[in-house]
Amino acid sequence: MFGGHKTPTSDSIRRGGLRQVRNLLACYESFDALDLNQFPRHMKKFSQLVTLLPCHSLEDFPVYGSKAEAKSLLAAWTGLWHPTLIANSSVAPTWRRADNTVSSEEEADQHRESFIHQHYYDDDDTATWDDQVDDFDQATFDEHWKDCLVVIPMPSLDAIQDGFIKAAEKVGARVVRDVESRSQLIANLELQDAPPKEWCDDFFSLGYMRLQIEMMTRKLRFSSDLDVERFDSVVVAAANSVASSDFGNAKTKLQSAFDLLAEEKNRYYPVAADLIDMVLVADSIRPESIAAELETERPISVFLTGDSARKIAAKSEDTIKSLAKRLDEDTACIIGGTENELPDNLLSLETILNQLCVGRSTCEQFLGQAPEVFMRRRFGLNVSLPGILESLQFSGAMHVTLDQGEIPGCSSNSIRWVGADGGALMALTEVPLDSASDKS
Repeated sequence: MFGGHKTPTSDSIRRGGLRQVRNLLACYESFDALDLNQFPRHMKKFSQLVTLLPCHSLEDFPVYGSKAEAKSLLAAWTGLWHPTLIANSSVAPTWRRADNTVSSEEEADQHRESFIHQHYYDDDDTATWDDQVDDFDQATFDEHWKDCLVVIPMPSLDAIQDGFIKAAEKVGARVVRDVESRSQLIANLELQDAPPKEWCDDFFSLGYMRLQIEMMTRKLRFSSDLDVERFDSVVVAAANSVASSDFGNAKTKLQSAFDLLAEEKNRYYPVAADLIDMVLVADSIRPESIAAELETERPISVFLTGDSARKIAAKSEDTIKSLAKRLDEDTACIIGGTENELPDNLLSLETILNQLCVGRSTCEQFLGQAPEVFMRRRFGLNVSLPGILESLQFSGAMHVTLDQGEIPGCSSNSIRWVGADGGALMALTEVPLDSASDKS
């Protein structure tokens, strides 16, 4: 238990994790506006489903960039995991380097010269030459790209060789570039007989988890031991089952695919993958927005101050009752504790204690429960807080702030937060990510 609700179990990557990751991806991608049944009845059978990435390996996968670039990357990667695409092509999606797209001997020479100037003149000892582009061979190019579906996200456009798109299209490849969103990509591909949305979301989640597991493997300096052939065959079998409306078998196959990813992760990182869904409530937020979050089935943690709870109750009595009901059902918890967020470092200990006591009392008045986990949104953590929180019987804390100022970071996700008087309690140190942001 943390903060009043149960966290996912150790196999959450296979059960609870699937639902939460699917909800996470669905926060910013919606297919409601698309009528996929209106698309043409005939779709080309692709030999491969390829995303071109602007990196040499997943170790240098671009994790910094604009929101538009992040959205394009995520859309290009997950979009190819649409079950209709996989079932039609009988292959699982893959990726290739964007700069390894030379389509003529002239481009190969340009690529070689650029590599030499970029690395050897700069004394880059880590540089490695790719023999695949040392000499251009038309037959190899044709075999490599014939009848492929190639998706080029925005960050990869600059790395694509000039003549690649026309040369690839000549050998039957379908090239999709300027990908802005997954819905736009799916509409561009003109898929037919689309399965129910929840099955599409499951496959998108599987593709997203495949990327995360591969990147985690490399970041922790391990070599991948994933049985790729078995994984790909299970994914294709699951997609075929969805295409034939055999949803029982599709669920079994999809579960097997997630199990394979879980086994790969647990080989070098046997730690539970827990996701905490935190809803931040501000004084200016509309009650309708809070009500929409409360209608979800997933466990949520609601951050609010005592003053925010009072204002929500004044605006919408139904919303505050819905939150109180979720708290009573143990499917939600309150994070916070203070009545107002004041500059605690400038206040006396008596004022800090009073703010916490009044905040807890306000929450009990309107919600029937007092916060068990402490957090404040604005900068202002105080060295005396652990002792005060321990005396007020808080079960934990969030040792993070979201607005203004900075606090010391930590290499661990959780710490034993010790105060000036020796008081202590467990605290999480990971700054929450915005689930509506593609960069997250």
